[in-house]
Amino acid sequence: AGSSTEVNLMVEGSDIPVVLSDSVDLPSVLDEVYLVGAQTKLEVATSFTITTLRSDVGSSVIVTEGATLTIAGVYDIHAGAKCDFVVEAGSTLRLLDIDGGHPWYISGNEPTIDLYGTLNTSRLMIGQRGKLQLHARSHLDVKDLYLQDSAVVFASSGSVVGLQQFKLRTLSIGPEARLEFDIENVDIDVENLIMKWDSHLTTSSSLKY
Repeated sequence: AGSSTEVNLMVEGSDIPVVLSDSVDLPSVLDEVYLVGAQTKLEVATSFTITTLRSDVGSSVIVTEGATLTIAGVYDIHAGAKCDFVVEAGSTLRLLDIDGGHPWYISGNEPTIDLYGTLNTSRLMIGQRGKLQLHARSHLDVKDLYLQDSAVVFASSGSVVGLQQFKLRTLSIGPEARLEFDIENVDIDVENLIMKWDSHLTTSSSLKY
């Protein structure tokens, strides 16, 4: 039997994105992608799978309209993904389950996820002082959502969290973290709700549990 060759990609540069598209001579599955240095940007404009993502603080991944990016794991599950993510409308970011039941940890220095399209994963953890912005018509397809200290999730009107408008298995809001809705008449269906000291769950209108 022939042996397969690993394909690793190291991206290092300025704030001009490196674009992965159909015109790039790369296989659709990359064994490891390493985003080196702050300001480094990787733009995914077609369907790609990354087996292992390694990223430095301040780097970012942009999934453009019509593209699907699947990431199977990170270089260090305890350090998590240190990059920011932008998921444009009409695109999908799939974060596959990590061995051992660990949540996908978005770490870094005040990490951000700008979600206009769909983010699909079972368990997601937003790191300290991180921000997850759910824009109108976005879908956070997740079962368990964890917010670390001072993290913020802002859900705009028209966004969907969980299987329905807001249906989760676990919602954990850490110290001084906030989950804010700009949505009227929110119905929250959460099996396990954990709120730490000085955490906030707010809405622009009435709130139903």
